[in-house]
Amino acid sequence: MAPNRLHKYTILPQGESEPLNPPPTQQTYTRWNRRRIFQWALPAILAISVILALTISQVTRHEDAQIPPANQEACPQYPALRALSEGRKKVEDEVKKEINSDAFFDKSLKRLQGAVQIPTESFDDMGEVGEDPRWDVFVPFQEYLKTTFPLV
Repeated sequence: MAPNRLHKYTILPQGESEPLNPPPTQQTYTRWNRRRIFQWALPAILAISVILALTISQVTRHEDAQIPPANQEACPQYPALRALSEGRKKVEDEVKKEINSDAFFDKSLKRLQGAVQIPTESFDDMGEVGEDPRWDVFVPFQEYLKTTFPLV
């Protein structure tokens, strides 16, 4: 006779009427399966929720972000302001003509050359103005600025 793998007997300890390890029933398997499903389903639902939330926030953030997308310029150039009156337009044209002239370039170059020839060395450990004599080197530079740019 072939041995029966599922024996229908239990070993009872002395003095007890209930078996130590009751045979599994259909209810035990169902409870275990439910627990197993919740064990995997709950973390999966949470992970999907987090991924969706991050995806939605990325899309929303790109719409409201200060950083433009890669296909857009970081610093867009706004169109130049236009003069509102003919008088203002004449003044702007005269200023542009003067600034773009060779005479203005030469004059600006000479002013800059004169400014950099005046020594204005400073130090980190200088005392108060008027007390430390090392501040006196700035007086000639101040005079140069007053004579070169009298209206400023």
